[in-house]
Amino acid sequence: MSNPKSFPKLAVFDLDDTLVHEGFADEHPILCDDTLGILTMLRDMGVKIALASHNHKSEIILQNSDIRHYFDSVQAYHDYTDKQSHLKNIMKELSIGPKQTVFFDDLIENLNGVARLGVKVVPVSSIRGVTMSDIRTVFNI
Repeated sequence: MSNPKSFPKLAVFDLDDTLVHEGFADEHPILCDDTLGILTMLRDMGVKIALASHNHKSEIILQNSDIRHYFDSVQAYHDYTDKQSHLKNIMKELSIGPKQTVFFDDLIENLNGVARLGVKVVPVSSIRGVTMSDIRTVFNI
């Protein structure tokens, strides 16, 4: 396992097709297979967790899937742009810089925009969502 000081201090996730399967009712969201394990592991490691979503029902989905308590910051609004503004707000709120931040998303246009901020970006499969393998690679565990 790598030195915890070298871990990113902040993990930011997209919601739809990254943590939950898109297209399911917000009343009964379906988590991607590894979501709960990933959020628990990151919390246990002391990593701050945030959500950057264009889904205006994100808060409802987080509450109904019983994972809201894992998040230190939630930026959920649809501004018809990439996710740079989401990430800037999250990093400012949590006082964590781009070099200490990692962003997971299934859309390349979101990843490209956020990468321009100096944030490490990780593409995830829109079919599986974020996986333990993605986390192990980023955190070298």
